[in-house]
Amino acid sequence: KQWYQRRVPITAGEIEPKCPKFLKRKLIHKFAQDNKATLFKNGLPVYDGNKNVYSSIKLPVGNEAQSVEVELPEQVDSKAKKFTIQIKFAASIDMSCLEQVLKGSGYGDIPQETLVVADIVLRHFPSMRYTVAGRSMYQRPDANKRVTLGEATELWTGIYTSARPSNWGLVLNVDESHTAFYEEQPVLDFMAKQLNMKGPINANFNLRDADRIILEKHLKFLRVSVKHQAQKRQYRVEKLTSKTASQISFDVEGRKMSIGQYFKQQYNYTLKYPHLPCIWVSPKEKNTFIPMEVRNYFTRFVDILIR
Repeated sequence: KQWYQRRVPITAGEIEPKCPKFLKRKLIHKFAQDNKATLFKNGLPVYDGNKNVYSSIKLPVGNEAQSVEVELPEQVDSKAKKFTIQIKFAASIDMSCLEQVLKGSGYGDIPQETLVVADIVLRHFPSMRYTVAGRSMYQRPDANKRVTLGEATELWTGIYTSARPSNWGLVLNVDESHTAFYEEQPVLDFMAKQLNMKGPINANFNLRDADRIILEKHLKFLRVSVKHQAQKRQYRVEKLTSKTASQISFDVEGRKMSIGQYFKQQYNYTLKYPHLPCIWVSPKEKNTFIPMEVRNYFTRFVDILIR
């Protein structure tokens, strides 16, 4: 039986041309659900987490690229936003040899692309539920089972799966894997741990440029959640500003206003640490700056997890 591979590059407009990676699975799942009856004959495609979907149904869109607009409703990690998916035929993949192996009526060389599809099918739905890091899937440990590793990280346990042919048919190889994730915590606590700071900081505390660069290296690309808004919202960290919250200003209805003044007026929140830099969040072009004290953590793996 034939399966069909389609390229599905995703764009989100001129301001943010690339779809954030953490949204891709949600977006493809929404696209599949919206078009389940019309395109997939009440089946669902599987997604590799990158640029390809696979389906046993040949889509009625031809070999030329077709654009489909998908809108994700507002969520914790993103505002409501429309994305464009370009669907383009990539390849037909023969799955008949795999079917014979599953029935026990055949064994031999199975093409690599066939095994790739089998792997993606097995990983698709677990990847929607668990945290994916590389080729492994992880689950946040229970509070009473967390293992602290130091430097604001903790140990997560997960699995790595792969489909392999054998004399007994197709077998699922499952290996246990471990990696480090950053603990969920306020950014100020994270700063103190990464910079080996002793004791609490006061209102006049500021960071040396060297320390700011070290901290930025650890924060970059993490997702953090804000706590000053009525609705919890997550953002991805791009960098730390070289100026402090008291030094950054912008125009608000014709008058200059600092970050501190804006937070006081908009949220009735007085900054406790106005001499710390702000977190510059994506999309970088929008120049969105948020003081470090109004954020908490989300996750990402060793490389740096955020949750």
